[in-house]
Amino acid sequence: MSSYIHKRVEHLYTIHDLIEWQPPPVINLISNGVLRIDEKLCIFGDEGAWKSILTLHTAHCLAKGSPWLGFDTNKCNVLKIQVELPMHTDRSRAMKYARGCKAVYMSKHRPDNPTPEQLTELEKEANRYAYPSNIVYRTEEPYKMKLDTSVGYQNLERDISIMKEQFGNDVPLVVILDPMYQLMAGHSSDDVDTRKFLESISMMQYRFHFAVILIHHTRKTQFDQQGNAQEFGSQEAAGNRNLARWSDTMLMLKMKDDNPGNDIKLRFTKHRNAERPMPYLEVSWDSDTLHPRVTKRFIKSTEVGVDLDIRDLE
Repeated sequence: MSSYIHKRVEHLYTIHDLIEWQPPPVINLISNGVLRIDEKLCIFGDEGAWKSILTLHTAHCLAKGSPWLGFDTNKCNVLKIQVELPMHTDRSRAMKYARGCKAVYMSKHRPDNPTPEQLTELEKEANRYAYPSNIVYRTEEPYKMKLDTSVGYQNLERDISIMKEQFGNDVPLVVILDPMYQLMAGHSSDDVDTRKFLESISMMQYRFHFAVILIHHTRKTQFDQQGNAQEFGSQEAAGNRNLARWSDTMLMLKMKDDNPGNDIKLRFTKHRNAERPMPYLEVSWDSDTLHPRVTKRFIKSTEVGVDLDIRDLE
């Protein structure tokens, strides 16, 4: 039975109120505590480190509930906001990725000696898989989506309200914001500006209960006296340290051997809610399909798994 003080003010609890209170179930949107509802995942990396393509892949994996870089996911509705690339570029990438999804699905599920009817039905199923309707894209001029301003905040608030009305609350919502520096009116190195931006997102999460994936860039590389590049984990993210404090999980992307190309190293630099040690990953991207293949997976510098097939990641 609730205490007198809890009945009067619902956010005040005695120890007996806490005993009676039943917490909501914790659902891993991405397994091993990488992302849960109301939490924040920051993906940051070098220029050319395939951040935007990983963002697209992440949206599809969450929308379908399919594996993501070897992690399990739960099916989510996804609002993907991108304010850096022109819409025709964003669309072209989305179409290329979806065509790759369709080809993988058709190849994986094609029966031996199929009839024309079976092929027609298979193509329908492949289209449903490759073009999920629960990903909603917004490609916008940056000035309309400065989330540390009232106009930008109201824009995002309206979009999330529409997502909730359209899809309901039975399936979790993930909002992807790409990239951070274009979503701020202030400067990412300024403590007050960064705090205002991050608190705007947190306030909206408190109202609507969704998870956030924020895309960001790395700072300028620093070198020691011998000319070796230094690495500072989460502090590699450009700008103010508030971002590292705010994020529940941070995933850093670096080009392998610092050379532009399709091979990328991924490292979890922060994992507040990890249920077991987090792996180091190496990923090779297919330029034709924009799909990844995990080529190496390390835990505590020991290799435990290699060569996950592209279809396994779908």
